[in-house]
Amino acid sequence: MGRYTSNTSNTELVIVNTVAQANVVTHPAPHHGDETTAVAILGVLEDRVSVYRTRNLKDIEEATSNDAYIVDVGGVFDPEAGRFDHHQREYSEMRPDGTQYSSAGLIWNKYGVEACLALTDCTREQAQEAAAKVDDMLIKGIDSADYGIRTRDQMSVSTAISLLNPNWDEAADESFVEACQLAHLVLTRTIKSCVAEVKGRDTVEAAIQAAEDGIMVLPQFIGGWVQTVLATTNPKGEELLYGVFRNLQGQWNVQAIPPVGAPQAQRKPLPEAWRGLNGAALAEVTGVEDAVFCHAGRFICGAKSREGALRLAAAAVKAAS
Repeated sequence: MGRYTSNTSNTELVIVNTVAQANVVTHPAPHHGDETTAVAILGVLEDRVSVYRTRNLKDIEEATSNDAYIVDVGGVFDPEAGRFDHHQREYSEMRPDGTQYSSAGLIWNKYGVEACLALTDCTREQAQEAAAKVDDMLIKGIDSADYGIRTRDQMSVSTAISLLNPNWDEAADESFVEACQLAHLVLTRTIKSCVAEVKGRDTVEAAIQAAEDGIMVLPQFIGGWVQTVLATTNPKGEELLYGVFRNLQGQWNVQAIPPVGAPQAQRKPLPEAWRGLNGAALAEVTGVEDAVFCHAGRFICGAKSREGALRLAAAAVKAAS
């Protein structure tokens, strides 16, 4: 019997041998990104997920009568009855943008807000916004992959999950648990990231309002701060050139802000003379004694202290373009 216990929640997942033991039913091997992610979502909500894998309709009906979730199998979509399949001919559930839901999306659409609330400390309003972000960032891509819509030049979550199936020249194995574990880790980190971005927006908006001379100062790194600057309705946001914040190592960074719609560019790159310099070489050029580095891409630099970072930012604002 496969088993794992999540490190990100108190969930235990086991593969059971009879339908009577199951609170989740899905299809047998090979596994895919959609049903493993659906199981991972339920794993955020349930203390124990006991999965029975079958396509036997009699077993599925028995599981339904036992209030089990039926995921990606059984030919019925009825969320009130706990049935989340999308393979039936009459199925037509899709997002407003036309992206169809697979089992992962159906489960997330029903329980995503509750999953955000269960995993993080946030309000329901924040959870609703974060759930939409998780859908856009993660779930929608998994759903699309299940319909054969793939990005050729990038590794997707669905592809990574599928790689845990045995290859044609390998002995058959039971890797469903490992696939669910991967899906659970990706899901829970995405939820936490999106909730943190939503919760941090008020802090970023306050920093935008307090900004002076094109420089915004945050007390620490806040994921998604650039996106908040680009989306703000505060007119001061359009004037910002650099964000200053304490990084995860306790030093301070200066990051150039991109124009709207051009995430790889900068409104004003850091000075050319700083490009690629580190330590003493950068300190000599900038006059900032505790300067640490300037990226060769001229979009970020740093100093050991807040004061040093602010001096770098001020010098960058005044420098010729």
